[in-house]
Amino acid sequence: MKKTRRNFIKLSGLTGAGLLGTGVLSSYISIDEEKKRSCAGQDIFNIKGRRLYFSCAADNDLYRVMTSKGKAYPRFSDAEKAVDAAPAGSGVLILADAYPEIPTRISSAVYEQARSKKLRLYVEYPGYLPGVTVGKPKSMEVWERAVVATEAFEPNLPRLRILQINGCHVLPVRSDSVSLKPADLVLARIVGYNKAVYGLPQTTTPLLMEVEGKDILVSTTKLSQFITARYGPSSAWTPILDYVLDWVYRSEGSKLPDWTPTVRTSYGREDKLPKSAEHNALTRGLAWYNGFLLNEPWLEKSGRLGWKQIGGSPVIPRKGPDEPYGNGRYGILEGHVSYINADGSQPIRNLPRGDCNAESAMAYALGSLTENKNEYAGISTNLLEYVYNTSGMFQGPPNKPSDGWYGLLGWYEGGGKYGSSNGQDLYWGNDGSKSLVATMVAAAALKTDRWDEALMSGILGNFRTTGPEGFRNGGALRRQELKAKGWEYYAGNRTIIPWPQREGWAWANYLWLYDKTRYEPLLVQARKAIQLTMRNYPRYWRCALYEMQMERGRILLPLAWLVRVDDTPEHRRWLYRIIDDMTARMDASGAIQEELIATSLAANEDYGGSETSIVQRDGDPCVDVFYSMAPAFLGMHEAVAATGDKRLAGIEERMAEFLIRIQARSENHKDLDGSWFRAFDYSNWEYWGANGDTGWGAWCSETGWLQSHVVATLAVRKLGTSLWDMTSKSKVATHFPRYRREMEIDKAANIWESSLPLENAHIGLGIVPYLQHQPDGGMGADGLVDGRFGDPMQIDSRWCGFRDVPFDATVKFSGNRLVRYIGAQFMQDASRDIYFPALLEVLAFKDGDWHVVGKLEIKQPEGEKSPIAKEFGIDLDDCKTEQIRIRAIASKALKNKSGHSRIFVGELIVKPYAIDIN
Repeated sequence: MKKTRRNFIKLSGLTGAGLLGTGVLSSYISIDEEKKRSCAGQDIFNIKGRRLYFSCAADNDLYRVMTSKGKAYPRFSDAEKAVDAAPAGSGVLILADAYPEIPTRISSAVYEQARSKKLRLYVEYPGYLPGVTVGKPKSMEVWERAVVATEAFEPNLPRLRILQINGCHVLPVRSDSVSLKPADLVLARIVGYNKAVYGLPQTTTPLLMEVEGKDILVSTTKLSQFITARYGPSSAWTPILDYVLDWVYRSEGSKLPDWTPTVRTSYGREDKLPKSAEHNALTRGLAWYNGFLLNEPWLEKSGRLGWKQIGGSPVIPRKGPDEPYGNGRYGILEGHVSYINADGSQPIRNLPRGDCNAESAMAYALGSLTENKNEYAGISTNLLEYVYNTSGMFQGPPNKPSDGWYGLLGWYEGGGKYGSSNGQDLYWGNDGSKSLVATMVAAAALKTDRWDEALMSGILGNFRTTGPEGFRNGGALRRQELKAKGWEYYAGNRTIIPWPQREGWAWANYLWLYDKTRYEPLLVQARKAIQLTMRNYPRYWRCALYEMQMERGRILLPLAWLVRVDDTPEHRRWLYRIIDDMTARMDASGAIQEELIATSLAANEDYGGSETSIVQRDGDPCVDVFYSMAPAFLGMHEAVAATGDKRLAGIEERMAEFLIRIQARSENHKDLDGSWFRAFDYSNWEYWGANGDTGWGAWCSETGWLQSHVVATLAVRKLGTSLWDMTSKSKVATHFPRYRREMEIDKAANIWESSLPLENAHIGLGIVPYLQHQPDGGMGADGLVDGRFGDPMQIDSRWCGFRDVPFDATVKFSGNRLVRYIGAQFMQDASRDIYFPALLEVLAFKDGDWHVVGKLEIKQPEGEKSPIAKEFGIDLDDCKTEQIRIRAIASKALKNKSGHSRIFVGELIVKPYAIDIN
C-alpha cells in the first residue's frame, strides 16, 4: 500500500494572552496531501472520521478554546461547506459570525442536506429555520438576564440558575409547521442573585431549544462569544457549552477545555502573593484613573445636555486609543457603568461629580509621593482647582457667607438630568464630607494651604446646617429650599437619623476640625450624633439598600477619629463592637460578606427599578466592594493607627490582601485593568452579583467612592502613616476666627443649645418604638419620636413609609404607666397612591396578652387638596399598661386600585409624653 505523505497546515497564530492564558494559540489539522485543494481564507478540509465540524470565523471564542490544547477540528467559512464536508452522523456547529448586526445565513438546502446525512446541527442566531418564523434582531433590555428553564444542565446548573449574557441580541421565533421543545435557556427580567427566587415570569424569551425531530439545536442569540462578551458567571458557561457539545457530538463527556476570562482577578484565592504585589496594585490602581481625565476634544464630544442613557445612567463614548489623556483641568468622570457591551467593553458614566473629582485628586496627590511623579501632583492640583474654582460646584465667593448654601459642594457640574435642580445646586452631606476628607489629605500630600479656606467654609457649611442632635436630614439639601428657609431652619430642625452612610463622615470632619481649633461645639455635635447612633445600633439604624455592612464600614472613620480626640473606654467599645460585628462575616480570604437586613426586591418586575443591593437575600456569598469593603478598609487603617491594636492590624492585612487579589486584570480592556468593581462573589472568586441597581450595578467602577478609598489606603500604608497623622500639621485653623464670625457659627451653636424637643417627642431616652414591620423608606423608627412632623409637600426622611404592611408600633414602658392618648401623623397624596389608613387600632398589654382598647374608622377626605397631613388618634380612658401598641391598616379598596397599599407616618404621639421607653 502506498504510504501517504501528510503535511500540517497552521490555522492561526493569534496571541492569546488574556483570552486563553499566555502564549501563542496554534491549531494544526493533518491533511492528506493528495486531497489538498485551494481554499479561501482560513477554510479547512474535511477529515474523515472527525465528528465535530465548525462553520465560523477563526477567532470565534468557542472554536479557539476547543483548539487551544492541540486538538484539531475542521473549520469552514460558511454553513454550506461545513455540512457538505461533514460525514454522515457527525455534528456541525454553525456559529454567528456577523452577530449582532446580521443573522447567520443558512439556506433550506443546507438543512435538507444535513437531514439526509443525519447530521446534528447547532445553529446560532439563524436567519432561517425550517418550519419556524424568525423575526428581526432585537436588542434586549438592560435588565433582562439568562435563566436556566429546565433540568437539561443538571447536576451542574439547576433549574432557575441565573446567568448573564452581555450585550444580548435575540431573534424572536415562532413555530409554524414544526414543534419547538421547551427552551432550556431563556431571557427574562427576574430577581435573584444566583437563583430566580420568584420563579420565571409568564413572558420569557427563548434562547436555547431543540427543534422537535429535526436534529437541530438552535440558539436565538450568540452563545459562542462567551469570552469576548464576558458572559457570567464564567464557571456556569462551561456546563452550558459542554451540553451543546455533547448534544452535537451524540456523546456524554465532551468537555470544553479550560479557558481564561478577558477580565479577571489579579490573583487566585490560594496564589502566593509576591512581595511586590501591594505596590503593584497601588501603581496599577493609580494608572487606571488616566482613562477618565477629560480633555478638550472629549469634553466637546460629551454633549453635556444630550446624554445617551443606558439603564438610567448617562454615558459618553470612550476616547479613542490614540487620544491623549487630560491633565485634570476639565475634571474627571465617574467611572464605568455596569453594562457590558457585546465586545466586552463598558461605557463610561458621563458625570463630572464633585466628590469623585476631589477623591481622585487625593489619590493622585498620594501617588505623587509613592510613585515619585510630579505629573500626578499637577493632575491633583488641577482637579482640586476644577472642583473649587472653575466648575461652579463649590459655593464659595461670590456667594455671601449669610447664604444658606455657602461653603457647600454641589453634586455634579451641569444639571437637568436628575430632578429639577441643577447638579451644582444639589448638596449631599455624604458626598460633600467625603470630598472634604479628600481635600485635607491631598493638601497635606502636596504640602500646600491653597484650599484651606475652601476646606474651612466647607466643613462649617455642613456644620451649621446640622440639627440640634448632630444630624442633617439624610438626604440632599437644595439651593432653592436653602434660599427660602435659610440655614437657621436646618440648624433648628430636630432629627435623629442613625444612618452612617449618609451622616458619618460629616462627624469625622467635625472631629478633625475640632482637633485643629478646639472649638467645643464641633466635638459636642459629633459626639452627640455618634452616641445616639451607637445607642440605636443595630436595630434602628437606617441602612442604605438594606446593607448593614455598608453602614458599619462608613462609621469606622468617625469612630476612629473620635478615639483620637476623646479616648474613653466607651468610645473604644463602640469602635470594637462595630469591627467585631463586621468581621464576624469575614471569609478566610479577607472578604467581608454583605449582610442584608431585609429582602432586597419583592417581585420580578421590581428588578431595575431603583437603586438596590447587589445581593437578594442575606447569606449570598458576595462582597459589596464599592459601598462596604472600600470605606471599611480605609476606616480600619485609621482604627489601627488610633488604637495601635495588633489584632486590628491583622484584620487590616487580610483586607488588604483580599483587595490586592481581586483587583481587575485585563490585557484586552486596558481601561478596566487596575480597577475594582462593585460586586465580588468570593465563593466562585469572580465579580458577580445582582445587577438591578439603576445607577451603580455589579460591574460598575468608580473614580471616587471605590477606587479612591482603596488606592488612598494602599498609599498611606506604603508611606507608613495614616490620614489623621498626615493631616495633623494643617494650618486651616488660622482661618477659623474669620469664618466663625462671617458664617455665624456661634449663632448655630446657640440654636442647638436652646432648641427643645416638641411636647410629643421622646428625645434623649435613646430607645425608640419597636416596629413590627420593616419600613420602606424614611429614617425608620427614630423618625417617629424625634419631634419632627412631616411636611406633606416633601417626601423626605421625616416620613416613615410602609408598603403592603400595616403601620404597627409598640412602645414599652419601665412599669405600669397611665396613657390617656396615642395617635400619629399621617399623609395623603392620591397622586402618589398614598392614603390615610382606613382603621386605627390601639392595643394595651394586660395580664400577659394584648387587648384592643380603642378603634377609629377613618373616612377618606373629600374636597381637600392633596397632599395633606393630619393627626389621627384615640383618647383612652386612663389606660394603665406596661406596653401600648398602635396599628394603622390601609383601605382594601384603595389597595386594589393601586396594586399596593402605602401608609406614610410622620410622628408618633403618646400622652403623657414624659415616659420611660425601654
